[in-house]
Amino acid sequence: MFKVLSSLLLMALLTGCATTSTYMRLPENAVVRLGADSSKTYSGIRIDKRPFGWGQISGIPYQVEQNNVVISEGKLKARFRKKAVIWPPVAFTYWPVSFGWDCYDLTNATVEACTSEDKKEIKRVIREQRAAKKNKSDPVKEEPKDN
Repeated sequence: MFKVLSSLLLMALLTGCATTSTYMRLPENAVVRLGADSSKTYSGIRIDKRPFGWGQISGIPYQVEQNNVVISEGKLKARFRKKAVIWPPVAFTYWPVSFGWDCYDLTNATVEACTSEDKKEIKRVIREQRAAKKNKSDPVKEEPKDN
């Protein structure tokens, strides 16, 4: 019985400490800053970060920068995290907000959800990046040559 309760507690801890993630289309050579404390920049396609607090329930502030110049800023659609209810009071109190869409298109003047074609392209790029990383980390083993 103790092992079962311990396992359930561990699963609850892992669920409560999860990150929130989304995909973003950015202009060429651009980075994005997210949240009220926008000291960290994200340049990748997939954005993984800790969930947001109550201050971002009306929208997650963002800034898109290109060559250290802000080219667009505003708020991203946000939503209440269902996981925050499972892990009270900590998650409900401190980080109940996550990204509202699974993909944001920040290449235009207005923030839009990515189209299905955009999502397919993003997934293709991510697969290529993973394959390139895998090939780089796994050197090709050469077979011994018979002399």
